[in-house]
Amino acid sequence: MPLEAIITQPGAGETTGVWNPSGTDKYLIPVLLKIVRPCLLSHLTGPNFLILAHRQKDVGNYMAGIDMHTKKEIEDIINNLMVEIVTAAEARNWAKTFSRLTRKEGGLFFLNNRHYTLKSLLAFFGESYGIMKSLKMRVVKSEVIVFSPDAAAWIGYGDGQLQRDDTTPETTYSFTETWIWQKIDEEWTVTHYHESTG
Repeated sequence: MPLEAIITQPGAGETTGVWNPSGTDKYLIPVLLKIVRPCLLSHLTGPNFLILAHRQKDVGNYMAGIDMHTKKEIEDIINNLMVEIVTAAEARNWAKTFSRLTRKEGGLFFLNNRHYTLKSLLAFFGESYGIMKSLKMRVVKSEVIVFSPDAAAWIGYGDGQLQRDDTTPETTYSFTETWIWQKIDEEWTVTHYHESTG
């Protein structure tokens, strides 16, 4: 069943188009219907097109066989895993914080546009933050995007405070993070992690 959408192209006005997704494109439909994301839409609709509205009532039909109950279950699982990760980070337990990162080849881990292996990522956090007196994190906003029964993304931003020792004041920082989760061998695993801080 094709997706009927109102599509606009700058300078050309609105037109009603029909897009019949195939292959992995169908996994992006929940994202597409939830919020306009030009970076994800560009390869589907062209760089000058934005889908503004949809006329499909049963979004679940497009979600690779995921009903709303299953989608909610996956969202809850990922959110609970992220709570565990934030709690471990505040305790400066980096081994636990990154315990869900894949140990297989192909994992992509970035911090402030620099690539890390799992080993170098653990070493960096251990050396940079391991001796701190306190570290607090507050997730201001986050969302889980479910792509398929075995793939989801957690995207969030927030702020925090860190203090190295009693002689230094607390420093405030901000962060944005993306965690790509895949269910591998029945275990939710992070295959991509990207954090930017400032």
